Amino acid sequence: MDKYDDEVSTPKWFWLAVAFIITSWLLFPIILNMFNWESSEKGSFGDTYGALNTLFSGFAFLGVIYAILLQRKELKLQREELRDTREELRGSKEAQQALQKTQEIQRFENTFFNLLNLYDHLVKSIEIGGGNNIRVGKKAFEWIASMITNGGPFGYNEIPTMKSYMDNYCQQYDSYPSQLAHYYRTLYRIFFYINNSELEQIDKQKYAKIIRAQLSNDEIILLFFNGQTELGAKFSQYIEKYELLNNGDFSFLPREYKHIILQAYSKQAYGPSGQNQTIL
Repeated sequence: MDKYDDEVSTPKWFWLAVAFIITSWLLFPIILNMFNWESSEKGSFGDTYGALNTLFSGFAFLGVIYAILLQRKELKLQREELRDTREELRGSKEAQQALQKTQEIQRFENTFFNLLNLYDHLVKSIEIGGGNNIRVGKKAFEWIASMITNGGPFGYNEIPTMKSYMDNYCQQYDSYPSQLAHYYRTLYRIFFYINNSELEQIDKQKYAKIIRAQLSNDEIILLFFNGQTELGAKFSQYIEKYELLNNGDFSFLPREYKHIILQAYSKQAYGPSGQNQTIL
């Protein structure tokens, strides 16, 4: 029995009154016959019995009033119970919404870290060269980057141009199209997934920094040149938005080209301050 049942229970005096009325009606004829009165005397006494009826009618009226008051109290308790129920439902709804948001974040992170594992596996599986000159994983990117920055059509005494750097990059891409194309597509898909998440509670920069921390300097150099090509144009928006050139070392560039590299992307691409320190 809850608090509402206790508050609407019938008081003991009510049941005593009911018992008194029933007992009086049952015993009154017996008492009347015990005196063996004449009919005229019974009639006179019957008139007195009418006063008893008036008394019982008063009791009945009292019962009606009590019933009304009892019903009023019960309705009040029902309203309080409904209010408590609404508050419980409201709290349950808020808890459900919080749980749903937590589950949405968990689903996002599960997919994100699966993509991160895919990226890591892909980088480790990249191989270039042959025979005793096979380079695997990060070493492969190191070799390709060195061929872009140090090799190509210009000699040691010749000052390279940005076009010559781009020619070197395109030559390396054509040499390893399947490895590099697969790598770029995977990296693009990760940033696409982060950028297009509709969860308001997701800090997109936070997850982008996790990916950025996995990039070697050689990968950053490749991303820089790839974003200047037609194939990498779509990726350039993520290079800028998520500051992917922030930790890149571009010291290989001649000083007279520093302003050119800064103009290749918006300042945000080079970090929060707008400029990578190795370019200054």
